Amino acid sequence: MKKLALLTSLIVVSGIVFGQVLLDTVGSLTDADPTFSDNTHYDEFEVSVTRGQVLRAAIMSRGSDRIDPYLIIDLPDGTSLQNDDYTSRRADSRIDDIRVQASGTMLVTVSTYAYNQDSNFSSSGTHLALETGQYRVWVAAVEIPFPEDSGVAVPPGGAGVETASLGLDTSAPASQRSLSLRAGFSPDPHRLTGLSAGGPTRISGAFASGYADAVADVELTYSAGEYPLYIATETQGDTVLFVCDPEGVVRSNDDDGTDQNARVHIDSPTSGTYRIWIGTYSDAEMRNVTLSFSGVDQ
Repeated sequence: MKKLALLTSLIVVSGIVFGQVLLDTVGSLTDADPTFSDNTHYDEFEVSVTRGQVLRAAIMSRGSDRIDPYLIIDLPDGTSLQNDDYTSRRADSRIDDIRVQASGTMLVTVSTYAYNQDSNFSSSGTHLALETGQYRVWVAAVEIPFPEDSGVAVPPGGAGVETASLGLDTSAPASQRSLSLRAGFSPDPHRLTGLSAGGPTRISGAFASGYADAVADVELTYSAGEYPLYIATETQGDTVLFVCDPEGVVRSNDDDGTDQNARVHIDSPTSGTYRIWIGTYSDAEMRNVTLSFSGVDQ
């Protein structure tokens, strides 16, 4: 049983305090961890909470050993909340609107949905989810958006905002493809096929790490409107994305929560040039990668 003493932190952007992040850590479920009666392993974290707080919590599977996370929240007043998959397309777990009725210690339990159950296998016998593997567990005030990435908590305005350019060449022309899109474009999604991913440069960010070329692979000239912008990879391998927006802000993502594809979304995109790096989690280059652009959450 693992219990951590945690420090409360604040997310501040441009002098605005968005709320408290109570827990944000990466861990692993292993065969050495304790088990429930159904043989599922679990880790536990203690979080100090105060009456009147409204919180949200999430578990995201990480790495190549994909688990199907199961989240349990036990509040100081005895209330227990649980979640397996928070949407039909995402196997990660999350709970919104956790209302704290009494001050004290909230217990956050990270486990998995099933142990050796048929749901963990495809019709062909391929293992879809494991009982042990890496995860990220996150708890924060309700005003902070759920993180979409495998890094630290994300402030409002976009997912996976890095604090540095990560050594990427944000000025050179794209090496593979250029395109122009206007908000509301059709067809949606718009796809670029036959792209390559990976490169010789190791890029390590707070939200994603992988291998890519220093020069961007794709350059998007975008005319913004009322829609958000989603950029995602479609491939069988483990990809990472780095996107530099017209203001020079770099966003990144490793796994989008359903598989090993990567996805970056920008809530309020601005018009201008977006440079996109398609990386790989390992140092092996990949071929025939598809990059999709959409104005809706698909």
